[in-house]
This record gives sequence, structure tokens and C-alpha cells, in this order.
Amino acid sequence: MKKYYVLVVFLVGCQQQQPINTHSDIESCTAATVSGGVEITCPDGSNGFVSNGAAGPSGPQGSPGPTGAPGTSVTVVQFCNKCTPIYPSDFPEIGLCLGGNLYAVYSENDGFLTLVTPGNYYSNGINCSCNFTVKSNCEVIHD
Repeated sequence: MKKYYVLVVFLVGCQQQQPINTHSDIESCTAATVSGGVEITCPDGSNGFVSNGAAGPSGPQGSPGPTGAPGTSVTVVQFCNKCTPIYPSDFPEIGLCLGGNLYAVYSENDGFLTLVTPGNYYSNGINCSCNFTVKSNCEVIHD
């Protein structure tokens, strides 16, 4: 008896696989905050939902920070001592003493904070004006 061998050849074609559910226009997808998470919607009609996770436990108490440096004391100095501020009619001008230097707002030329050096001055506050002298260390002498 003769034996016959049958050789069967299968031809299999190969093709590159394509990912499923790709969005070449992913930049056009929108995300909207909704109850419980975020809803993502894409122009091709596909969408998804990302749920908010549960809050984790509180962390341990941190250690105390370093002791801060002493702050700079600020003292308000009224230039005309015979006036009482009364809104909206009487506004005596004031200065701020910081570190032994007297500062005040000069209201002309759009206003600016300036150092008031020792010397003689005139305050023209609204319904409160006077002459005064500034000495060193924020001392004000009322004339």
C-alpha cells in the first residue's frame, strides 16, 4: 500500500491591530462636574463617568512651627490735636510711626506714602487744620 502524504498549507494574513475606542480629537472632549464625579463627553457620541473617591482619613497633627520674630509696632499720630474725627464732615490728618520714623500720605500728585522728616508743617485736613512740628522719633508738637 502506498502512502500518500497530504501537505496542507494555510496562508494566514497579518494585519496591524487598531486600538478600540480611540479619539483622535480627544482635545474636543468636554468634562463637566456633576454630582458624584465628572462626566466626559466626546464629539463622536462616546462618553464616560469618573467617580469621586471617598475622602481619606485625616493625617497626623504637624509639629509646631518656629517662634516668629517680634513684629514692628505701628502707632497712629494725629497732627492736629484739637480735632475729633467725625464722619462725614471732619477728617484730621494722621501719620504712622514705624520704627521711630513718621510716615504720612501726601494727597497731591495722585497721593503717595512719604517719610515726614523733622521740621515744621501745616496740616489742611477737612474741617481740621493746624501748624505742627515734627521732632525725631515721631514726636509731634502741636502749635
